[in-house]
This record gives sequence, C-alpha cells and structure tokens, in this order.
Amino acid sequence: MNENDERLSQAVRAGGIGIFDHDHASDVIYWSPELREFYGVTADEVMTLGTIVALCHPDDLDRVMQAAILAHSPGGDGSFDIEHRIFDRKGQLRWLLTRSTTLFEGAGSERHPVRTIGAVQDVTDRHHASAQLRILDTVIRSSGRAVAIADPSGQLTFANEAFVRFWGHERGDDVLDRSLFEFWEPSEGPGEAIATIFRKGTWHIETVGYRRNGEAFDVAVVAEAVCDTRGQLAQVLATFTDITASKLVEQALRLRDQAIATSLAAIAMSDDQGRIVYANPAFLKLWGYTSEDEVLGRSPLERADEQRVHQIQDSVRAHGSWVGELAGKHRDGMGMQLRLSAQSICDANGQLLNVVLTFVDVTEQKRLEAQLLHAQKMESVGRLAGGVAHDFNNLLTVILGGIELTSLELGESHPALEYLADAKDAADSAGTLTKQLLAFSRKQIITPKVLNLNDVIARVERMAQRLLGEDVVLRTVCSPNLGFVRFDPGQVEQIIVNLAVNARDAMPQGGRLTIETRNVRLDHALVESHVGVELGDHVLLAISDSGTGMSEDARAHLFEPFFTTKGPGKGTGLGLAMVYGAVQQNGGRIEVQSEPENGTTFKIYLPRVPCAEGEARFPERESPRSGGESIMLVEDDARVRGFAATVLERFGYGVHAFSTPLQALSALPQLNPAPQLLVTDVVMPGMNGRVLAERIASLVPTMKVLFVSGYTENVIVHHGVLKHHIEFLAKPYSVDQLAQRVREVLDAR
Repeated sequence: MNENDERLSQAVRAGGIGIFDHDHASDVIYWSPELREFYGVTADEVMTLGTIVALCHPDDLDRVMQAAILAHSPGGDGSFDIEHRIFDRKGQLRWLLTRSTTLFEGAGSERHPVRTIGAVQDVTDRHHASAQLRILDTVIRSSGRAVAIADPSGQLTFANEAFVRFWGHERGDDVLDRSLFEFWEPSEGPGEAIATIFRKGTWHIETVGYRRNGEAFDVAVVAEAVCDTRGQLAQVLATFTDITASKLVEQALRLRDQAIATSLAAIAMSDDQGRIVYANPAFLKLWGYTSEDEVLGRSPLERADEQRVHQIQDSVRAHGSWVGELAGKHRDGMGMQLRLSAQSICDANGQLLNVVLTFVDVTEQKRLEAQLLHAQKMESVGRLAGGVAHDFNNLLTVILGGIELTSLELGESHPALEYLADAKDAADSAGTLTKQLLAFSRKQIITPKVLNLNDVIARVERMAQRLLGEDVVLRTVCSPNLGFVRFDPGQVEQIIVNLAVNARDAMPQGGRLTIETRNVRLDHALVESHVGVELGDHVLLAISDSGTGMSEDARAHLFEPFFTTKGPGKGTGLGLAMVYGAVQQNGGRIEVQSEPENGTTFKIYLPRVPCAEGEARFPERESPRSGGESIMLVEDDARVRGFAATVLERFGYGVHAFSTPLQALSALPQLNPAPQLLVTDVVMPGMNGRVLAERIASLVPTMKVLFVSGYTENVIVHHGVLKHHIEFLAKPYSVDQLAQRVREVLDAR
C-alpha cells in the first residue's frame, strides 16, 4: 500500500465510513472492516447481494431495489445515493447513507456493469437526534410552561403559546422581535444580562414581571446559553414560571416554621419508623437536650412511660391520633407529667408518613391542682367540723356547767364527786377534740400577739422533754437574732406539743428531736412552688425527728382530720389537722418532708412583723370575785341560758335573761337601773350579737359587752382573729371562767 492509499484508509476510519467493491462478474463483494461492523458480519463471511437484501429493512427494500436498478440500467449514469434502514445481525435498527458509482463496458445494448465502488456512512445518531429535535419542538410548542428563544442581542426569535398567554398577549406576533428583557426588570442592563448568561451558562433569578395590562406578579426566570461549534453564543433559551402563589405559600410556611420554632409547646416530628426528623427548641429544653443533633433519629417517646408508649403507637396507627397524659423522665432523671397530642400524617393511599407530637409540661400544674384540691377538701371538711363544734360547744357548756354546779351543791366529801370527776374529765376531753376541730377549720377564736418563738420554746421545752421520755434526746437550735411574728401564744404551744407527741410515737426505740428557729427570706422560686406563700421575710420553725418517716401516700393525707398512721386507740387523727389549721389561721404555711426510715421534718413559715408590740404574757390564775351589778344575758339556747344565769346569780349579779335580741331590745327601756353589762351569744337567728351590741350602745352608751360563742362566723372577728378591744369568752366555759371574765370586763376602764 502506497502512502496515498494509507492516508485514504486512515481518513475513512476516522470518518466512520465503510467502503465496498462489487465485482459483477463473480458477484463477490469486498467490504471494509468498518462496513462489516455496520452490518454486524464477520471478516470470513462472504458477502453477496442476497446478504444485503436479507438485512435491509422490509419497508425500505423496494425503494433501495428501484434505486439500484435505475443506477445499473442502460440509460442510467451509474450513481446510487440513498438513506435506508437495516437490521444488523444483532437485530438492532441502523440508518445508513450509501453512495456508489458503477463502471460499465460496451455501448448501446451491449453496455453492462462491470464494477461498483461505494462508501457507506452510519447516520443512525443523526436520525435519532433529528427525531428528538422534532419531539422537543413539539413539546416546547405545546408546553404549558412559558418558553422563548432569543438571539445573542436578546431579541425574541421564538415564543410558544404558553409564553404569549403568560404575559397577557393574544398572538405570537405581539411578542416576537421584542427584547427578552422587556417583560421584567433585570437588576442589570440587557447587555450585562446577556454577558452574565453566557458566562454562567445557566442563569436563575426571581423578580417582578409585568403583564400586558400592567399587573405585577412574582416570576422565576431560567435562561440558558446555547453556543455554536465555535463556542460562541448562538441563542438564549428562557423559561418563565409564575411563583406568586408559591411565594405566598413559602411565606406562610416560613411563618409556620417560625411559629413552631418559637412555640412554648414542645413539638417533634417522627417518620413512619418513629424516628425524630425534626424537633423545635422547646422540645429540646423539655427533655434536657442542647442541640437537635442529639435527638435526630431517636424516638420522641424514648423517655416516656413504656406501657403508655405502646398504647400511643397503637392508637396513632389505628385511629390517626392520640391525646392524653403520660409520665416521662427528664434527661437528668427528674420525673415529669406531660400532656401529649399525637397526630399522624398519611399519603393519598393512607400510608403513614409522619407523626407530629406536641408535649406540654403539666408537672407544676398537676402539683398546684393537687394542692388546690387538698385545700378545697380541707375547707369543706373544716366547714363541717366548725358547724359540728358550734353545736357541740353549747352541749359541753351545759354538761360541764351541770357537773360543776352539782359538785358545788354536794360538798367536798360527797362520794358521788368521784363519778362527777370522771364525767368532767370525759367532757374536758370532748372539749379538747372540739377545740382541735375548730383549730383545723380555722374557726377557733384566737388572740394573736407579737412574740418571739424562742421565748415560747423556752417555756415549753421542759414539758416537751417530759412528753418525749428519757430515750429521746431533745435539742433546740434557736437563732439569737430571731425576728418577731404575730401568733396566738397558746396555739404555738399546742403546735410544738402536738408535733413532739407525734415524733415520740415515730421513735418507739428512742431517737432525736430537734426544734430549730431561724430567719429566712422566701424568693420567687419557693413562692411559685407553694400555694399561698408570699415573698418576703419570714421566721422558720422547723421540728425534725429521726423516726420511721412516712410514705408518699401518708404525706398526701397527713393534715386531714381523723387520718392517722397510729394503731387503733392510739390517736384521734386531729393533732396534725389542728396544727395545719392553726398555722393557716395565723397567716403561716406548713410543709412536711419525710421518707420511710429517714425521719420527718415539719417546716412552718410565719411572716415577720417589723417590731415587738409587747411580750405575750399569761395572767396568773385568780379566784373569781362576786359583784352586785345588773347584767343583760341574751342566749338563744335555753339550756346554756339557764346555766349562765344560774352562775351569775350565784355570784351576786342581777340577771335579766332573754332568748332573742328583739326581746332584749324591747325590754331594755323598762329595766331600771339599766344593766352595766351585756353578755350575748354571737350567732343567733334574726340578729347576731354584734348588731345587738351596736343597737344597745346607741341607747345605753355606758353598757359594756362580753361576747360568748363556740365560733363567730367572722361577726366580731376576721378569719377567727378578734377585732381590737373586743371582749370574748369561748364556749365551752366553766363556772369560774364565766365569773372571772364578767368581773374583768366590768372592772376594765
């Protein structure tokens, strides 16, 4: 092969061209390797016209045969040029472009073909590209998306119908030859915009467009550069999308996401496998995490009560939602009470995609609700107890008075005095129970004084040690600069004694009891966790024992009347109820800390008062003195009225007894001389004792008043505390107590 033939062979291979040479005399055809590759035949296979005919596409065979016959006919010029299809030996469709020239011998009728030389080119890819371009052209023209093509200067050369409608026009002629940039306001000029498109290849912007009628709307523009074979910009293909609605949706979603992210409710979303895919900051804070990465892929219920978790999952899958309360544990192990709303999100076929869970921490709310419920229950029981105690005190007044009067009549040596003493002890015990009921219900009449708790503790310390016994060590830790409180001194003693007795019973093998006082200042954290406690300076009275302690259930019922952890016959269940009521009535708050086998501590917080108004004193007991003054007695209970009148007459007083306030007012003008003292019950039908006293004061200003009652329903008191300068005697009272108080009131200036 010479140099020219070698160059030709290389060019043929480089151009992807196959050549053939057909010897008509032998009907043997030479095919180059490239041409054999087109047809998929092997190098050793002998090619004939029959082989070519067999591989030709049936639909193109007649056309190919006609062209060949024409080229080889006596009148033909021997040229053959046609595109046709074949199926190669693998069954794949190919497009071939065949060009050939036939050489003839002879002339006229003796003229016949001798040799045909040709070249074949595989144009399959070009046909496919052409088909795709036709499809693409059809798609662009019929597309619902606005598409336009511009030349390198930006002038429109094509616009589909969707583009025409998009900008509010009716015909394509209305937009062609206009600048691509007339329809929106690019931040840069047309020239700079074209340069940017060419430089970037693809240019995407979101801007404001203007339709033919002047309407402005949000539009997204995607412009792509189409370059020629030299790399020069040939065309600009641009598509336009109205994003006004999507912008509104995007804004709404952004606001929603912001609301969820800033919500105080803890929100998490899990996938269909129960794994967290989103958690807002409140969710992280609720469970004690610092970043979303710590919870992604985990279960939002992994720290919740396991039994309730299965119930929630079953409900969400079966019904699509679950709403209720469950217990959980903070990351630090602290228990929480939570309110949960779980809602499923499904696809169009009902398959679960996600679950949205919203948690609200109701731990504090539950605690406050329990405290409020306890307070309401205590208040209800207190009203009942107060009503019973009122009537019971009237009965005890008569019973104790009858016993005392009978004892006086019988003399000191009468054998029946022993029985009367037993009856009096029993009546006194009943009176103590009544006082405890009144203390619990905060209807006991008290006379609070400004005092120092250290003084009271010093006074009762010896008595408390006797109650505790020798096997209990009593220790007092009293602050030397303790502030003053306003409290009924007798009630302070009752509180200390009751708590000491309870401590002794909790330490059957002995132990330690500590009574402590100190000044404290209650801050916001403590106030928020204790209903009714106020900010400011307080005095703390703490009484702690090393006894058996209490369970959580026992602590929940500790201050309820008649509740006791002691065995049968070992307690009335009113001691701690009295303590609770007394503390509440004096404006304080009490709390208890206790665990089984770890002892118990009672903490009583009492508001401090700025200064002492005088030390609380307990007057010496004196025998009542007689008198000859005139007394008006008003009492609606006949038995109490008879007993009181008898006692006063025995001490030399002139008594005018009445069953109703109206009777007393009607008789007052006829009484001469006018009585010096009004002894009246407080709670009476028709008119209470305070109103009666005011009416009498307008008629006889010099008459003094002594109020008597089991409890007063705030007539002469405020929440059980006596108003200033009110003289009062509580039921049940004894002969000496009535006589003593009457004498004190009459002698007072």
